[in-house]
Amino acid sequence: MPVSTTKIRFNRVSWLALLLVTKGSHSISPSATIEVISSPNDGASPLRKSIFAGIASFGSDLPFGKPDLPSLPVVLAPSNNPLMCEEVDVTFASDNPIIILVPRGECSFEMKTRNAERLGAIHTIIYDNLAAKYGEKVPFSQSLEEVIWPNKTVDYECELGEAWIPKTELNFNRFPYDTSNDVLLSGSASNGNLCALYNDVEAELRGKPFENFKIKCPSQHCLLTGNRNIESELMQACCAWDISFDMGDDDTLHDVNITSTLLTMAEGNVLVKMVQNGEVQALFYLRWFPKYNISSLLICALGTFVTWLAGWLSAKPYRDFKRKLEDDIMIDINDCEDPPSQPASSSPMKGVIGEVSNCPPGIVNGSNMPANTEIVDTSLELVETEEDEEEDTDISLRNDEHVGDEADIQEEEILDLKIRHALIFIVAASSMLFILFFTKLYDVVTVFYVIGGVTSMIQVMIRPWLLFLCHRCRPLKLLVRPILQKFLNVSVCAADLLSVAGGILIGSIWLWLSFTKRNSALSIPFYWVVQDIMGACVCIAFLSVIRLNSIKVATFLLGAAFVYDIFFVFITPHLFGESIMVTVATGGGQEQDPHHCEKYPSEGDCNNTPLPMLFAIPRINDWRGGLSMLGLGDIVLPGLICCFAARLDAAKDLMNSLHAGESSQFLPTE
Repeated sequence: MPVSTTKIRFNRVSWLALLLVTKGSHSISPSATIEVISSPNDGASPLRKSIFAGIASFGSDLPFGKPDLPSLPVVLAPSNNPLMCEEVDVTFASDNPIIILVPRGECSFEMKTRNAERLGAIHTIIYDNLAAKYGEKVPFSQSLEEVIWPNKTVDYECELGEAWIPKTELNFNRFPYDTSNDVLLSGSASNGNLCALYNDVEAELRGKPFENFKIKCPSQHCLLTGNRNIESELMQACCAWDISFDMGDDDTLHDVNITSTLLTMAEGNVLVKMVQNGEVQALFYLRWFPKYNISSLLICALGTFVTWLAGWLSAKPYRDFKRKLEDDIMIDINDCEDPPSQPASSSPMKGVIGEVSNCPPGIVNGSNMPANTEIVDTSLELVETEEDEEEDTDISLRNDEHVGDEADIQEEEILDLKIRHALIFIVAASSMLFILFFTKLYDVVTVFYVIGGVTSMIQVMIRPWLLFLCHRCRPLKLLVRPILQKFLNVSVCAADLLSVAGGILIGSIWLWLSFTKRNSALSIPFYWVVQDIMGACVCIAFLSVIRLNSIKVATFLLGAAFVYDIFFVFITPHLFGESIMVTVATGGGQEQDPHHCEKYPSEGDCNNTPLPMLFAIPRINDWRGGLSMLGLGDIVLPGLICCFAARLDAAKDLMNSLHAGESSQFLPTE
């Protein structure tokens, strides 16, 4: 039965800001797995080991997931062609396919793989080594001056371990590098690593024993840098990088038909020792990862839920008013007399609920509305003239909130968006993008955002939940009693103070992680959970204050936002050399080479963290890492429309209830 295969391709994904995206991490994770079974010659029990490896962009595809295939024997390259760089002219057909283990160096990965294929190999395992880092300007010159030494930051880093080794203790019988030096430049000081030994001696002399080589250098390998002290015959050696990477192809070769993987120096040395000391068999395949990104579905569900909740809360005053009417009115409205005619200005709800009648106290004809009920929300007026749409409207909703035994009436300011407001919003957003693009004040934005996020979180989530618990739990009722009334003009209870203190504590921890962990902060569960909660509360708070009451305004706002996105994402690269939206949204620009960021994650563009105005959920059960992200703008803009629709439906329901039986034609039900 054929095994389904796939191949991993790495494509650059442009992030259209405020759209759902998946962001990868700086870390480069090996994509392939090699399962090794070693049977030592000394009769010891077999050893099983899984090794992760890089993949090749040439040759056949590795099977995806562990295939139902037998393991194959692993052998070293032939002694007459140890690097597999000598051309193999004859192809050997073998009934017993093998895996050839080859060191890196002298020729391309693809040439090594092609020669191994001609020797009957079905797979090639190439392992990195110190010798592959050196070259010669003039072949066979036998001179240190003609050696091409390893590159700083690319191949080694002296900050992770440095030593000056006497030249007489190293071997230079072969140029550009003598492989007999591998033992002298690998392992710990106790293993004979001269680099580690002299580094530790120097650290002791400086009084910094914590800077010993074993702790500082993760690879436990050193490279000669080419720097020499001619007078004292010392040569500088520094800690070598040993990271996984994928193999590129050779443009001159196109006839490789087998698979190939690449091991780091550490993993390669382990496998070489296994092969030298016994029989080794291996099975190779691509590491399994989910075919579907579950976190993307979760973040879409989160965005949908926040939008629905904001709409539901936006229409709550209408539902509460309707429920109050149904609960309070106990008198049959049919017994009421028709009201006398009154001037239009005397009834604030004229044309909506009918005119004030001379019914028994507490009844309005045809409305079932208590006469002492004060209507403040003029958004119930569903028919507005163009002149009314051009006027600013300050709307106040009065909600009774019982704190202890007292009623605390709070007023919530609401702004109905007009066309000029939408225009100001687009201009302000554009100005802010330009300011951030040229000034790079991303940390300032983060600070202001966390202030707004904490305030919204206290208002939307922490305080309501705490008050709910206080009213349901008898011992906690003391927390809702007013305090500090002698010093403050407002009624404040202990629950209010606890809410503020809790919000500030959570926000402070989040901000500390944002500044200290940088690009790794989003991998911390507390960080991204709190960020998502703050984002949800910001959206709900925004949609409770900023409202649409006109389809015309909504059309203008969404159309302007569309042009805004197109300009800052696709047009600005032609004007400024890079996308302003992408640069600002990613916190400073595109990433550098991922291999460089693997070594120096806190340097330059590698230290970019997306601005926090988004939802973020890490990939689930996926070794590749990365995040699914959804910008808050994708919640707020459709949320304005959804809230408008929710209020309209609730208002229609209320009006149909008010005019049931005598004005059913006032508002259509379908």
